Amino acid sequence: QLAAMLAVALQAERLVLLTSQDGIQRDFGTATQARIARLSVADAAQHIDESVSVGGTGGARSKIQAADIALAGHAAVVIAQVADETSIQQAIDGVIGTTVVE
Repeated sequence: QLAAMLAVALQAERLVLLTSQDGIQRDFGTATQARIARLSVADAAQHIDESVSVGGTGGARSKIQAADIALAGHAAVVIAQVADETSIQQAIDGVIGTTVVE
């Protein structure tokens, strides 16, 4: 959430939240798991559970909370996997990750 608060304070145009998954996943952990390309904050609850990530502290829920803060500050938000040096540009271009909207 600190990144989102910083984005708002700096009046950033965009916040890219990097993670180990390619954005928010539908049916996470199942055979039908798939990336959600565009997701509203309101609809996010049906796609994420209460668990936290193994390597992080808040899992998808904390990223949606951060997205909500950044969106309130008029920053566009993408949640995407950091796979290589092109990940950020691919996320901005909508090739990977989840674009979060209000």
